[in-house]
Amino acid sequence: MTLREQQEDLERKLAEVSHQIQNCNHEYGEAKYDPKKVRVPYGYRMSSQGSDIYCEPAGYREETSDRWSQTCRKCGHVRYTTNVQPVVTSYKPVF
Repeated sequence: MTLREQQEDLERKLAEVSHQIQNCNHEYGEAKYDPKKVRVPYGYRMSSQGSDIYCEPAGYREETSDRWSQTCRKCGHVRYTTNVQPVVTSYKPVF
């Protein structure tokens, strides 16, 4: 098999897999807690450049935002949610 034939074979296989991924009917697994890190500004200071005066953050701090994720067992697609509904003793994510 020549290199050209190998390349064409791989391109055909890639097209087939891409088609399967696009037409996947997702089967998601268990939801897991997956917090997101967020940079939040704190404090403001007045700055100027020429005749323009504006406010800018004095600094940033890292905070975590609650979220949950699920991964498709077939194609690996990940979906996230921050919506929760109360359960008897804790919270369950709503997708």
